[in-house]
Amino acid sequence: MESEMRAAGRAMSCTGPVLAAVLAAAAGGCSGGDGSVTPAPGGGSGGGAAAGCPGGLKDCGGECVAIELDPGNCGACGKACSEGQVCSAGACATQCAGGTTKCGASCVDTQLDKAHCGGCDQACALGEVCSAGACGVECLGGTTKCGSKCVDSGFDPQNCGACGASCPEDQVCSLGQCGVQCLGGTTKCGEVCVDVQTNPAHCGACGNGCGSAEVCSAGACGMQCSGGTTKCGNKCVDTDLDPANCGACGVTCGPGEVCSAGACDLLCAGGTTKCGAKCVATESDPQNCGGCGKACGPGEICAAEKCTGACGAGTTKCGSKCVDTQNDPQNCGSCNNPCAQGQLCSAGLCAVQCLGGTVKCGGKCVDAQLDPQNCGGCNNACAQGQVCSAGQCGLQCLGGTVKCGSKCVDAQSDPANCGACDKACLQGEICSAGACALLCSGGATKCGSKCVDLQLDPQNCGSCAKACGPGEACSAGACTLVCAGGTTKCGSKCADTQLDPANCGGCGKACAQGEACVAGACKLVCGGGQTLCSNKCVDIKTDPANCGSCGAACSGGKACLDGKCVALASCLDILNKGASKGSGVYNIDPDGDGPHGAIDVYCDMSTEGGGWTLMLKATGQTFPHESTHWTTESTYSPNSLSEAFVSAKFDSFNSIAVDRVMIKAESGNRTVLALPGKKTLLAFFQGTTAVLSYLSGSKTPGELINNKAWSYCGQIWRINTFYGGSAAKIRLGGWVTSNWACGYGADQAGEPTGAHLLGFGITDENWCPCNYNKKSFGIRDAHDQDWLQPGQLESAALLYGR
Repeated sequence: MESEMRAAGRAMSCTGPVLAAVLAAAAGGCSGGDGSVTPAPGGGSGGGAAAGCPGGLKDCGGECVAIELDPGNCGACGKACSEGQVCSAGACATQCAGGTTKCGASCVDTQLDKAHCGGCDQACALGEVCSAGACGVECLGGTTKCGSKCVDSGFDPQNCGACGASCPEDQVCSLGQCGVQCLGGTTKCGEVCVDVQTNPAHCGACGNGCGSAEVCSAGACGMQCSGGTTKCGNKCVDTDLDPANCGACGVTCGPGEVCSAGACDLLCAGGTTKCGAKCVATESDPQNCGGCGKACGPGEICAAEKCTGACGAGTTKCGSKCVDTQNDPQNCGSCNNPCAQGQLCSAGLCAVQCLGGTVKCGGKCVDAQLDPQNCGGCNNACAQGQVCSAGQCGLQCLGGTVKCGSKCVDAQSDPANCGACDKACLQGEICSAGACALLCSGGATKCGSKCVDLQLDPQNCGSCAKACGPGEACSAGACTLVCAGGTTKCGSKCADTQLDPANCGGCGKACAQGEACVAGACKLVCGGGQTLCSNKCVDIKTDPANCGSCGAACSGGKACLDGKCVALASCLDILNKGASKGSGVYNIDPDGDGPHGAIDVYCDMSTEGGGWTLMLKATGQTFPHESTHWTTESTYSPNSLSEAFVSAKFDSFNSIAVDRVMIKAESGNRTVLALPGKKTLLAFFQGTTAVLSYLSGSKTPGELINNKAWSYCGQIWRINTFYGGSAAKIRLGGWVTSNWACGYGADQAGEPTGAHLLGFGITDENWCPCNYNKKSFGIRDAHDQDWLQPGQLESAALLYGR
């Protein structure tokens, strides 16, 4: 079994994806048959590293192997793993650790292994490399193509600074240079410099590998990332700066690009500097302190662009960095105190929202008034050379602040720039009135490294670290809502009492449903194209009281059509101009601008095409032939403007010219007649007899009452008729004869004997020794009135003109 494991280890050392590029660049090579390796000249033997083995490999019995991953030489030459185990991070285990994946008997990094790119056995094509778990022709995210692998030449001991440049056995690769120690806050683990805060194979300490599903965050293995970082595969990354995961996992920047504020670009923003494929803050980056590649030594940190053993005022040394524990989500309040996922670090406390006037941008609370990467709003980075002052990018600082490097600072209170740029206060001192001091003066209180006014400071309101919430200010040591821009505090909200319908004109004064708040007063809100006039919604296109504009009323007899007052002369005129609203009473002016004023009329807008003006209503004995109502401008019950069957005569009879008349009987029957010429009905009845022309409905006067009796042997319709010089008179109607008289010439000629009268305004004074009756509408039997059936003698009718 042991010999088989060794054979597997030898095969892996030659053909495995981990060493493929390494051995291709090494002086020795694989025999191809038994997997043996011929070391380069000068190579050693035994358990030590041979001179011919590239950096990071061990000579085990004449073979160059990676004891970190070789199951036959796991952690040391000859130390074979049991069957079913793999070699991960130099230790035998049942599963792969440190973010690697078990593929067969080996643990591989599927992000870089071209034989297992993105997953086991997913090999890249000839000439391709595996970068960020995807096959391609070039490396991304700041890595360099060496042979068939993408490597980080800043830390790869086999390709340190350039492909094939391997470090000696006793040296490591740090920042692209071989040396005896690691720089920039990294730790030497075997032959590699790693960041034990984030490296899943060396999490918190060398050899402390995380599980396959875990990540390393803040030096501890876990299932999720903390401190505002994002889990991408088996790593916690800052998607604002990581060129392999720029803005989101798997979004890699192209060659020559950097990731700045979560976007790939050719330039760095917000005061950061492009170092290789990354944007770094040279003020605090220990690997690029004061400039690219200027790494701080072991135990040093970078503060104000200088490597030092102590952090500047207001910051705390956490590992190899100086951090502001008031805002750093990985060191919130103290070192190595990361906030939970979804929380932020504000005023030294982990919280779900930002306090003290700061704004959440990604996983951090920032001051958008001064932060050059989030100036005025998140991800609004200032251009290189600019600073952020009062929320705007510019070349100079505003509001009494001073430009120090790429930031605007208050030299009166900033302990890192107290009185002048880079003039830092000592540990324990604070900056007050531009001078470093141990005590605060003028009623101020020391909170951390600053002197603050607990009565007014929103981040220390009433006591240190007691921050006010968003939109609040500190007044008299208590957080309170501050309303700006003319708004008023109403309860827990700022309201514009000029516009807020819930607080219109004052707090708690709510407008009714459908109303809006305008200039501090509740007013009706009109919809559907209507306009508010005198607290009513009207259509100024049709409203006669507000025609075209509020208060512009149409005078009598005029309608509002399309916002203009238009004169209406009759019901037919109303219908033709589109001003009809159905049958009913309308106000019209028949002579327009003439001497006569407007009058009210009743209009029938549906019968016989509509547009009919009611002029006279006849019942009983109101309108006999000799009545002066037929020939004078008198009226009778002029306010009875309806189709009720009562006697009435209206102004329309005297003033509206017509050439059509319509008679409606109480029976429901009707007839339409044509007049010879167009004039008022008054003018017709003042004139001589005229014959009417039938148009529709009843053909003879008799048919108007019941359609059966008096429907034959009848005369046509007549107007204002005096017959044969006798006293027989009909204003509107005709003669009919009884059945037995039909066929007699005298009767057919209309002689009084045997004749009957039917219509408006009937009288029969001298026909026979009878009881002479006068009818306004109905049938008069001049010969034998008892012959007629009850109800046929009396009726009523309505007279319309058009």
